[in-house]
Amino acid sequence: MKKEIRGKTLAYWEANANEDYKQTPISVLKYITILEDELKVKNNVAKSNVMSSQIMDNAQLREQINKNRDEIEKLLSSELPIDIVKFNIEILSARNERFIKQLKE
Repeated sequence: MKKEIRGKTLAYWEANANEDYKQTPISVLKYITILEDELKVKNNVAKSNVMSSQIMDNAQLREQINKNRDEIEKLLSSELPIDIVKFNIEILSARNERFIKQLKE
């Protein structure tokens, strides 16, 4: 049995999208892409939240700090709205401050 999403199969949604995308304005497609990028960022932040709640050794702390720095660089070069970029950078920076504090202890 195929999994249904909102009452239809994935194959249905794919066929429907293939028919309709040619009529969709580019601004709508760009907006969808930006939303998808934002979901990826939020997913990375959520994963980072889980990791920060666990006890990490120094190597893990350094690795997470570097991942957060890489994510900040991606945000700075993204086309996301500036308020979303600022919000996510503040979260990642605060998390890095906590990790650095743990390294110093």
